Amino acid sequence: MISSTVPAQFTDPINAKILAISEDRVRGFQRDPLGEISRQSGVELPVAIERIQAMLRAGTVRRVRQTLLATNLAQGALVAWQVPQERLDAAFEYMFQDDPFSGHVVTRSTDSATAGSNYKL
Repeated sequence: MISSTVPAQFTDPINAKILAISEDRVRGFQRDPLGEISRQSGVELPVAIERIQAMLRAGTVRRVRQTLLATNLAQGALVAWQVPQERLDAAFEYMFQDDPFSGHVVTRSTDSATAGSNYKL
C-alpha cells in the first residue's frame, strides 16, 4: 500500500534518479524493465516500484510501458506479446480500443508447445 508520505514529485532526488534511467537509459526490450531501472539507478526495486506507483497516482507520470520505436521496426512489422492467460482479454481490449500505436490486434491460439506459442497477443 502506498502511503501519502511517498514523494511523487519529479524533483525528489530518488524520483529524479528513477526517471533519468527510465526515460533515457533503458535500451531495447527488457524482460524485467523495473529490475533494470532499479539496477541502473541504484534504487532498491521495492522502493522504485513504490515511487513509480506514487508518481502514477499523483499524475507526475502518465503511464508506464515499454515502447518499441517504429523507427527501429520494418514497415508493417509484427510484434507479439507474452501475456499471462488471465490478463490476455484485458490486454487485447486495451490494445484494440485504447492504444493509439497499435494497428491490427489479434489473439493467437496454438495446439502445441512450439517455439513462440506463449506469445498470444
